[in-house]
Amino acid sequence: NTLLSQLDVSELLAAIASSIRLVKDFDYATLALYDAEAKMFRVQRLDSATAKDDPPNEMLLPIAGSPAGWAYASGKPLLFKGDPGERLPVEIPPHLLWQSVKSGCWILLRGREGTLGTLNLFSRRPGAFSADDVGVLSQLANQVGIALDNAMAFGRITDLNKRLAKEKLILEGELRTEHTFGEIIGESKALTKVLKQIETVAPIDSTILILGETGT
Repeated sequence: NTLLSQLDVSELLAAIASSIRLVKDFDYATLALYDAEAKMFRVQRLDSATAKDDPPNEMLLPIAGSPAGWAYASGKPLLFKGDPGERLPVEIPPHLLWQSVKSGCWILLRGREGTLGTLNLFSRRPGAFSADDVGVLSQLANQVGIALDNAMAFGRITDLNKRLAKEKLILEGELRTEHTFGEIIGESKALTKVLKQIETVAPIDSTILILGETGT
């Protein structure tokens, strides 16, 4: 309920971090969401950077060769226990080495139309995550995926409404200009610009001088 009530993405990230801590403690957490335009993961921290040497709150990460990419491509979560001699199918990314990560897991995030990316949790001590933890976190990730779907859809609708409102203002301005200056002959861009400028200064109680060649 906490997750699904958040429609603002930035507020949702904080809610995700708080909700996960009720289930499993962690030192560092991110979301790796697939960016179709960049064809890369857009990695976002679930907590804001606090130290000067912390990695940025958002970065682009290649899919190939990354643990999140392995989980995304295979459709399976990836567990890193940090045991001596343990080998992962891919290398640990630099931003995790900066955080001195010793164990972690990459959990699939599924939305209504497919896999969105991965939920990634890490600890600075080895053995902090088990297979049972992965099972529980996978259930929570299902709710996170739905919440992200809702927030991103809300964001797209908000952007669309803003764009439509802007276009409406432009059209209304063009209609005002067209009807207010009906006796002015001409439809060039230059003349339209002048008429809009006149419309802007007309309500002002000041003398306005318009410069230009005679007959233009």
